[in-house]
Amino acid sequence: MSVRIVDVREVTKPISSPIRNAYIDFTKMTTSLVAVVTDVVRDGSKVVGYGFNSNGRYGQGGLIRERFAPRLMEADPKTLLDEAGELNVVPYLDIIMNILMFVLASVSVSFVGSIDTTPPAIGGSRVRADVSSKALNLSAWITTQGVSLKTSGGNIATGCTDAGSGITVPKLNEQYDVKGLTACAKRLKNANPSFKDETQVTITANPGIEYKVVIDVMDALRSDTEEELFPDVHFGVAR
Repeated sequence: MSVRIVDVREVTKPISSPIRNAYIDFTKMTTSLVAVVTDVVRDGSKVVGYGFNSNGRYGQGGLIRERFAPRLMEADPKTLLDEAGELNVVPYLDIIMNILMFVLASVSVSFVGSIDTTPPAIGGSRVRADVSSKALNLSAWITTQGVSLKTSGGNIATGCTDAGSGITVPKLNEQYDVKGLTACAKRLKNANPSFKDETQVTITANPGIEYKVVIDVMDALRSDTEEELFPDVHFGVAR
């Protein structure tokens, strides 16, 4: 018995998955639903195979409709049967999935995020609001060894105990210690009642620091689970 594919139908549908992270918003993702219609009739109905691509990838409707489906429909019907004479489209599906994986692996994707902040102005003019010289004036410098903090009183020493040299919050097990950074920022803000109303912090990163690290540091300085710390973030320029 020969089997012929008479139609391949594809629709792209959104995925209702209220999940998101720093890189991907799954609520905007889509998936391809495919129906492969054959000329075989069983119990009075045509045999139809259904499939969809896995969650975490966008639909590939254009590729399926314009390239894969036409090739599949042009195949020799005898090649679609297994040794028992039953319909077997697995080899073709494997080819399609391998091609899709190659396409996905070769595509360059850029994720662009929007940060509610005030960038430095052209010409080096300051963008921070004028504050008293007696204020905290917190600044954070992200380096490859960790995060250094500086206030009006000078650099904060390692361990966040007092003014001095060194990386204020060094890396912990080769990872940026965001919890330690939050604890240090909270300690500095609570060191003096006059610092309670301060909300500004300037963050500067060395060249080569990953975007995610900057976001993690910004989030660590904005607040902890109990109170708001420095939600008004400004970016400095490394010279």
